[in-house]
Amino acid sequence: LEIKDAEAVAARTATEHAQQAQGLMQQVRALGRMPKENHDPKEGRLAHDLRKARAAGLMTSYEPELRELEIKDAEAVAARTATEHAQQAEGLMQQVRALGRMPKEYHEPKECRLAHDLRKARAAGLMIAHEPELASIEAADEQRRVIAAATERKKSLAAFYYEVDTAISQNLSIDACRSLAARLHDFRHDPLLQSPEAQ
Repeated sequence: LEIKDAEAVAARTATEHAQQAQGLMQQVRALGRMPKENHDPKEGRLAHDLRKARAAGLMTSYEPELRELEIKDAEAVAARTATEHAQQAEGLMQQVRALGRMPKEYHEPKECRLAHDLRKARAAGLMIAHEPELASIEAADEQRRVIAAATERKKSLAAFYYEVDTAISQNLSIDACRSLAARLHDFRHDPLLQSPEAQ
């Protein structure tokens, strides 16, 4: 009699566990994803009960389906993250395009912030799709810098020639002429004045 009672209790317990597992699984299916403990109280309770049932081995027959839901949840998170990163990268690119050049971290605060955010995004690999455009903008910035420097040197050279003309008309000393000749030598060998952009 005791063995039959024990068997009946075990059968009732197994049936209750199977019904509990089935009930949890129906709630998970209705939710359409794995429940999270940090959401609303009802979902949090479901997540808690599911975690305990899995730990107790009650969800064994449902584990493949639960793992599939976990994979889908992870894929959804990855897709959301990728979308957010793409939107962040595009937002940064729109700001760079509006600026018309690469931002510098030592300029006004808004540009400084943009330069900082862009540097961080590039370091994190978020700007890979925009790297060709960024490289083009950087090359254009460098070309503008070289042209501006060469233009400045040409202005200095023009001022120097004016100084030479003035010196010739005033019959300067040999020492003054040597000083002018040394400066002329520097100008003649300046690579910026020799570059095609400076012509």
